[in-house]
Amino acid sequence: MIRGLQKQMIQLATPKSKHFEVVFFVLRSGLVRTKESEGEMVREAQKILSESLPPKKIKEKAGEKHAVPKRQKLAFFFFGIFCGSLLSTVLIALLAALR
Repeated sequence: MIRGLQKQMIQLATPKSKHFEVVFFVLRSGLVRTKESEGEMVREAQKILSESLPPKKIKEKAGEKHAVPKRQKLAFFFFGIFCGSLLSTVLIALLAALR
């Protein structure tokens, strides 16, 4: 059992987060708190939170595949047809040369 333990904390609400309601930061012991330092601590805590979250572009739901544009799908399709016909032509030419 721990006796006489006292920690000072900062509590920040995170209304934009889907997963967390509140974040707690435990302050270092021996820290002198003033009005100016409290504002600075809150700014630093918010900075730490913003740095720890992934950028919005990276955020994707787990298991969600990103959509391929229709133009890109068509380009891949026609490229596949081109490669297949080229391969067929080469194989036919090789078979004709061997006979």
